Amino acid sequence: MAASKAWYEANQERAATASKAWHEANKDRVAITSKAWHEANKDRTAAVGKAWREANKDRKAATTKVWSEANPERVMHSGLQSKYGISLVDYDEMLEAQGRGCAICGKTPEAEGRQLAVDHDHETDEIRGLLCSRCNPGLGMFMDDPELLRSAIAYLERWIEREMQCVQVNLPICTASMRVHG
Repeated sequence: MAASKAWYEANQERAATASKAWHEANKDRVAITSKAWHEANKDRTAAVGKAWREANKDRKAATTKVWSEANPERVMHSGLQSKYGISLVDYDEMLEAQGRGCAICGKTPEAEGRQLAVDHDHETDEIRGLLCSRCNPGLGMFMDDPELLRSAIAYLERWIEREMQCVQVNLPICTASMRVHG
């Protein structure tokens, strides 16, 4: 044993080249053997992987970041699949069907600087459409309640109407007392 270890120490580059050549020539055999070993040792493999990730958090985070930046479509596809059960193709079809913009305001992903969010009913998980980063939380703030949204619209319309009346009669004083001062 000591002799083979000594030979390996003295010939590491030669051994690595030979091993690489053998693995290259026997890819199918290696794949079958590797798959069988991993199947038989799932718990061990999972424990080793978990321990490595735990001991190498910074390295894992850096590697993940580099990979994610190099593979944005795969990252997006994976997120869509795990969160909503849809593919990137499904997402693109939805985006196309709603005119390539937010279903409420029409803002495009290019103008948004990011992909549109998948809006869904929080009770049924049914997907409703794609929304920008303002409209999506906006619906949430109004608890997805159409009556509350109609009330907000009526409030804004009353305010706009009041402003227009002040402008028509040239009374800037109408809103001066209600302005927020910084």
